[in-house]
Amino acid sequence: MTEIVGMPIQWILAVVTVVALLLAAGSAGTLVWVWRRWRPEREQGVPRGAVAAVPETYPGEEYVRQFKEQIYSARSRGAEAEAEALQTQYEHELGSRRALESLKRLAPTELGVTTDRLTGAEQEMLRHLLDQVMYLPSAVLSPESYYLIGNAYHETGDYGQAVEEFSRCIRSEPAHTKARNNRGFAYYHLGEYLQAIRDFNGTIRLDRTMAQAYHNRGLAYLTLGKYKEAVQDCGKAIKLNPRMPNSYVARGLALVNLGQHKKAIGDYNKAIEMNPDQAEAYNNRGVAFVNVGRYQNAIQDYTNAIQIDPLFALAYSNRGLAWSNLNQHQEAVDDYCTATQLDPGFAQAYRNRGASYFQLGQHQQALEDYETAASLDIDSGADGAEDPRALPGS
Repeated sequence: MTEIVGMPIQWILAVVTVVALLLAAGSAGTLVWVWRRWRPEREQGVPRGAVAAVPETYPGEEYVRQFKEQIYSARSRGAEAEAEALQTQYEHELGSRRALESLKRLAPTELGVTTDRLTGAEQEMLRHLLDQVMYLPSAVLSPESYYLIGNAYHETGDYGQAVEEFSRCIRSEPAHTKARNNRGFAYYHLGEYLQAIRDFNGTIRLDRTMAQAYHNRGLAYLTLGKYKEAVQDCGKAIKLNPRMPNSYVARGLALVNLGQHKKAIGDYNKAIEMNPDQAEAYNNRGVAFVNVGRYQNAIQDYTNAIQIDPLFALAYSNRGLAWSNLNQHQEAVDDYCTATQLDPGFAQAYRNRGASYFQLGQHQQALEDYETAASLDIDSGADGAEDPRALPGS
């Protein structure tokens, strides 16, 4: 039979062959498509069917691209004045972006974890960079940028602006624990201790292993006179990170205020062992030594503090009080004189010098010092305490 319904058999065979080839080609194409879809995931170790993560781009890249498009569009339309204005703005913001990159290299990445401070020249450079960075639009600033800008403002002593920058970071990234902790630290330096504690509480809820947050909350409790809470928090910080000398200093001061002077001395010993150049630790241990009647030990510690920091007015005043306890009033007067020269508003030093002048029979000088101290107390609202003073650390 050479044809079917008028069609030659060879034509029918040809059509069938073409259809078979097309079907085969389609199946192969489908297999190749499936293979190409499956292979990259397999090679990257991504489970079949999963969506590979797309790397996040820098927040400012899209903003810059659109800016350049606006300049190009203005030039294409012949709007040269508009293009020049956009170009000037672009170059200005490009300079601000470069300042941001420089700021990232200079600004501290964390606060409170070291006793090292930037030099005056470095702080001035920070201020210069911050003046440039502040003109950047939010489109080019990531949460981490806000965080580092906040650290820079804190380092330059602008705690109010630091709070604003940390708040911007937290609004963008609510779980940014370091920003929340550092905002609390800025509130602490602003004297807003309850707000600081709220931030430290929030930080600890997010990360119960962050030693610095416990230490900072301990400082706030210490300042508020909640010494037991301060001891507890500093102890937690030390447990999480035994190499934090400032936590020993702060806990030692809380222990002194609780009358546990021997324990305090133990904490100061630890702090000095870890950081022999911390003047506050020597000064505070000297206070503890005075409280247990070890005046010579106290004098040695105050002397060590002064050798580390020759401008430490409080250490001179405290050493003067230790000399007074040993009835060496001329040595005491000499130290009080240095303290008042370094800090003319130091009421306690005037009052204590007055007491030593009185013991030396120099009643007129004593009267003048008492009057000066009383006047300074009225101005500052001080209570006129004569005990040696310690510092909480940082």
